[in-house]
Amino acid sequence: MKIQSLLILITFFSIPNLNLAQVPDTLSFATTTYQVSMRDNVTLATNVLSPKENKHSFPVIFLRTPYGKEYECKMRAHYTNQGYIVVVQDCRGTGGSKGTFEPYLHEKEDGYDALDWISKQSWCNGNVGMIGASYEGQVQWLAAASGHSVLKTIIPQVAGTDPFLDVLYDHGILKLSMIEWAYKLSFPERKPPEYILDKLYTLPVSKIDDEFFGIDIPLWNSWIKMDNPSDWIKARFLDDMKDVNIPVLNVSGNWDVEALSTQTNWLKMQSYNKTNQHLLFGPWEHTNFLNALPTKFSGIEYGEKSKLDFESIWLRWFDHWLKGIDNGIEKERNVQFFVTGLNTWLSMEKWPDKTFKQREYFFNFSVSLNGFYKLDNKITLGQTEGYDYFPDKARMNEDPEFSESSYYIRDINAKDDIALISDPFLKDEILGGPTVLKIKFSIDQSDVDLFVIIAEVDSSGNISVLSHPGKMRAPFMDNKNITPIEPGKYYNATIDLFPIAHQFKKGSKLAVIIRSDWFPRYIRNPGTTDPLSNNSTIRNVKVKISSETRLVMNTIE
Repeated sequence: MKIQSLLILITFFSIPNLNLAQVPDTLSFATTTYQVSMRDNVTLATNVLSPKENKHSFPVIFLRTPYGKEYECKMRAHYTNQGYIVVVQDCRGTGGSKGTFEPYLHEKEDGYDALDWISKQSWCNGNVGMIGASYEGQVQWLAAASGHSVLKTIIPQVAGTDPFLDVLYDHGILKLSMIEWAYKLSFPERKPPEYILDKLYTLPVSKIDDEFFGIDIPLWNSWIKMDNPSDWIKARFLDDMKDVNIPVLNVSGNWDVEALSTQTNWLKMQSYNKTNQHLLFGPWEHTNFLNALPTKFSGIEYGEKSKLDFESIWLRWFDHWLKGIDNGIEKERNVQFFVTGLNTWLSMEKWPDKTFKQREYFFNFSVSLNGFYKLDNKITLGQTEGYDYFPDKARMNEDPEFSESSYYIRDINAKDDIALISDPFLKDEILGGPTVLKIKFSIDQSDVDLFVIIAEVDSSGNISVLSHPGKMRAPFMDNKNITPIEPGKYYNATIDLFPIAHQFKKGSKLAVIIRSDWFPRYIRNPGTTDPLSNNSTIRNVKVKISSETRLVMNTIE
């Protein structure tokens, strides 16, 4: 199968098109470029955009990017008209910066050193805020975790979390989709070849780059060798959040591949009882929130209410926390969440808040209809059901936000998943909040991945996926260590699912689908815990699931 772009099947971190942005003619500012020295004497290219206003010092809006500072300078220059200095820095080993780009590993220290340099400049009034999406969001958290006092607030948009929980390993599963990201960052001037998708099946995975792109990508090789959580200690920040005491505006959406990470970051700060933590969550995908967003994903139209004036939101946030302007933003409710299906906004103080009522759905394998077992409201003991996972038969899956149908979800004749469905809803009902699958399972090998999809089945039998799948690599079920599975032994684990708030229509049903591949966004699990860098062995896996498994959601009043 040949195709020019992988975007038909899998999405990646946004690498901006520099032709999209132009500086408005009405802006008046001066640009100065510096080479800022880090603690190891590596220098990072840094642009400073200064208002041509006769004033000694200003608050600063700061961005760190691996995508080339010129783009962000163009897109953020308008802040100089609002009385801000704008500072944009190329991350280590990218753009005009020296050193080697090793994703996430240097961003905490480099973030601190860059903030320290800014704090000592005469044009900085001592108040710095950060903004940016995707990688640019994650570096904000790492900078905040560094503890520099000059950083007063951040706006991480579609940001990841600790690297073994999202990128580059998502709950222990290597993201194959990141191979194109590595290629474009490593060879920005090289034209991509015509993609032959079948080459993504290459083993070992360390050779996929050679086969797929026709060139070896050192960045990809290094990631594959870093297949243990301990390899990413320098890039972790969740535990550091206990010492982060600044206002944060988290932004994501139910079609964002980092939506679960955004919730993880939010819940972690909430667990530490941090104040002024806001969450803005709409029907959006992985985007940079700079241009007008579509109102339709996965064939579903969300209407004009899903559109927001993002720039005014960001400016109000910075004006309050960096300038002290009393614009009331700190008095707004902490959570703004778009309810899909109902297509309106929900405001609340917490996520979840006191209006959420927990609901459990249990697995009942004694009832089967049209390839679905029963999601029941009571537990049935002593039942098990299973499916076979064949790594060499993993299908190409289109990610849900780009699909106009749900054909890719499952083939009931393949018998490579387990699907369950509830009784019809007796009235319109909103379900969602932090959602988990508490699963009891066994396998006959030492390794497998489990992907969990939540969907709505309408009264005509049409299936609509509600978000990206939650997932777990079985040997990484504790989110701490890689421990091979003992074949035949039953384990209890919790799989975090993507956050949603969705109104199920009267007569529709809730569906849960469990499978062991989501290819090619994720590599195919080989059924072994052998090192990825040189493993070419794959093993079929029999997966068994106990009826003690249950889906835990919330009703939202």
